[in-house]
Amino acid sequence: MTQLLNAGRNQSIDNLKGLSILLVCVYHFSKNFGSDFLEFSQSISTFRMPVFFVISGFLFSFVNKNFRGYTVKLCKGLLLPYISFSVIAIISVFFLDDFDSATWQWKGFIWGEGSSISQTWAPMWFLPHLFLVKISLFCILKISFFEKNIPFVIIVFIAAQTIFLTLFSEYKFFGIWGFPYSLDVILFSLSCSLFGYYYCKHREYFKTFDFYLSALGVFVFLMIGFPKMDLNMGMIGSVYQAYLASMISIMFLFRVFELGALKVILSVFSIFGRNSLFILCLHVPIMKIMITYIGGNAFENILIIAFSVLIPIAIRVFILKLGLGFLFGMNNYPARRAAVSQAT
Repeated sequence: MTQLLNAGRNQSIDNLKGLSILLVCVYHFSKNFGSDFLEFSQSISTFRMPVFFVISGFLFSFVNKNFRGYTVKLCKGLLLPYISFSVIAIISVFFLDDFDSATWQWKGFIWGEGSSISQTWAPMWFLPHLFLVKISLFCILKISFFEKNIPFVIIVFIAAQTIFLTLFSEYKFFGIWGFPYSLDVILFSLSCSLFGYYYCKHREYFKTFDFYLSALGVFVFLMIGFPKMDLNMGMIGSVYQAYLASMISIMFLFRVFELGALKVILSVFSIFGRNSLFILCLHVPIMKIMITYIGGNAFENILIIAFSVLIPIAIRVFILKLGLGFLFGMNNYPARRAAVSQAT
């Protein structure tokens, strides 16, 4: 796990993010367009999105952080891309549909919840939700009692999440939308981040048994079936069971991605991990465009999924070369290198 804690870009984390974003693409293709992948993608829903929350907690540190600076950084990294992609979505709706649809779309983006955003851009719910999770994580860990008693806090949060969903799972604002920014499941997401923080902080304790324990847990859930959930729609089912399955699966994946024999093979996932933002926001619209031309047999379906992953990567590279990376929360590395070269 030492490599996971090294400064700079972390390939093991990128590998894990890459695998997760690929599974997100498979799920959305299966859900929206129908596929033999549907049963498989639903069965792995317990760690497909929670892994991103765990990673956010795993990488969290108070070093060189104050609340104002941290919030500004999150705004640039999460809310600015959300706004930029929202503008692209609204413009596309305006030209492809009509003014009323575009008006309804921007209202949906302001609400920031899966059902309020059109199906084409629904995965973007994750960005404002993650922003709120990270802000909440900062505030909670600033309180020494909570920081020292994370397992207790997680148990309380999961219990509160269970009660909340029991009471309000069917509630709809304006009769159609769920809670803004998916606040109805934020305690679950926040508990995932808290686990990531705790897992990293107590890594020396966990490393003596976590691989075998998590492998056993994964085997048990394979036997009884992983609980299915869809966070952006507020559907978790048994919250305790879903949380346990998520954390066990993610702990197992953390260790698998560390195995020396698999590092070279698994390193391919890091490409997708580094481009996960663009893949997340653009894969569904690309799928919708491609499905009008090809699709039907297994090979064409796989081709659609492949292009829905690769095209966003190409778009990201193109945006960076244009010097517009700042609009999507990215450091404009190509522009910076060019400036340095000219200066020297």
